[in-house]
Amino acid sequence: MKVDHNCLSLERLGRRLDSPRLELPGEREIHVWRAQPSSESYPVCFEQLSNTERDRADRFVFTEDRVRFAVTRAILRTLLGQYLGISPESICLTYGPFGKPVLESQPSETGINFSVSHSGDCTLLAFAVGHAVGVDVEDLIINRDVDQLAKLILSDERYRKFRCLTETGRKRELLKNWTQREAIDKALGTGVQSVTQSRQSSVCSASQWTVLDVDAGEGYVAAVAVEQPCFVATLKRWDNSCL
Repeated sequence: MKVDHNCLSLERLGRRLDSPRLELPGEREIHVWRAQPSSESYPVCFEQLSNTERDRADRFVFTEDRVRFAVTRAILRTLLGQYLGISPESICLTYGPFGKPVLESQPSETGINFSVSHSGDCTLLAFAVGHAVGVDVEDLIINRDVDQLAKLILSDERYRKFRCLTETGRKRELLKNWTQREAIDKALGTGVQSVTQSRQSSVCSASQWTVLDVDAGEGYVAAVAVEQPCFVATLKRWDNSCL
């Protein structure tokens, strides 16, 4: 996976009318942005949201959830605006039957597609052109019985190999399998499946999908998926110190 050490901010991405456009992902490329939403940028981010998004942000009970949603959505709007050459505020989003946001009036077969996931203080945003994309990130801190979850999710062969790993290795292996499946589900727009449904999901053929692990930082496991073979992913870092 290529890593692009870009230093981007809301001012540089969308606030300046003369700021350059971002180059769209290539024909078989996924851009994955890693961000850590900051409460310091919440006021300016909140102003970029639509009325519907502001209402949704206000419904969060906990401040950290409200901040994470608002800042993440503003980052999404900013990146989409720079990819498309329009202001973040002018972007119109609609939602699929399972709540997946998509750009309004843009055919997914030719336009830019995206997916967003967060866990803890890590947020990932994935973009691809002409193909549905899904991304998922999970914290290595699991507050459930890892062995029991593995029995539900993993195949019998994978479970036998899982039992040979250390405690930390088991958590990582479980979440690696889980995030790959969730990334596929998000690309398909089918929503989060139950653990039982997850095990029953058909195994993806290498000729049909690209499923890649993503470096989400210490303490996280992540994956990105697109329903086409031979894609590569470029990891880009959103640096809040530039705000």
